[in-house]
Amino acid sequence: MNAVAASFSLTRSDLVQSRSVRIFLGCSALTICMALGAMARIPLPFTPVPITLQVFFVLFGAMAMRRYALVSQASYLAIGAMGLPVFANFAGGMEALRGVTAGYLFGFVLTTFIIGRFLPEDVTPFNIKAFLVLLSGMFSYYIPAVLWLKCVTGMSYQGAIIAGFVPFIFVDTAKLMLACALYHSLRKRLKELF
Repeated sequence: MNAVAASFSLTRSDLVQSRSVRIFLGCSALTICMALGAMARIPLPFTPVPITLQVFFVLFGAMAMRRYALVSQASYLAIGAMGLPVFANFAGGMEALRGVTAGYLFGFVLTTFIIGRFLPEDVTPFNIKAFLVLLSGMFSYYIPAVLWLKCVTGMSYQGAIIAGFVPFIFVDTAKLMLACALYHSLRKRLKELF
């Protein structure tokens, strides 16, 4: 968390006067974090989908940058489609966007939209609307992920749910709680920056 806080000090509003430049730097940092999060992966023997840190960055980025986080997600997909190895397993190119994890990648855009558009300013454990938006955002990337996994692998719906959803729900819930805690501790600074 100290590293993330330190990176925000690089975009302090008193150092970078232009809000547009701060937004550009924030979007660039989030895109880089998505690529690094893909490299931090834990393969699971019973599913072709690894655990990565991308979900944490998707959730935190959408909370922190709101609608601007969509630019980061689109940039991440674009540089991966151009062939840079920014996806899990150091994959890149259009072939990676047709692989078993492509549904997650496109689902991240949906998650970012939902959280960035509908999350209220008051993100506390007692704000029911914030809780529902965050939960909806988190679950929204599972829908294209599971459907795509079923199409690509030929699994049944039940098999795709077991391979693409069940192993990740508790880990992703922990990432959501961590992202909320980090956002809560930085929210005043983030509001000033973006």
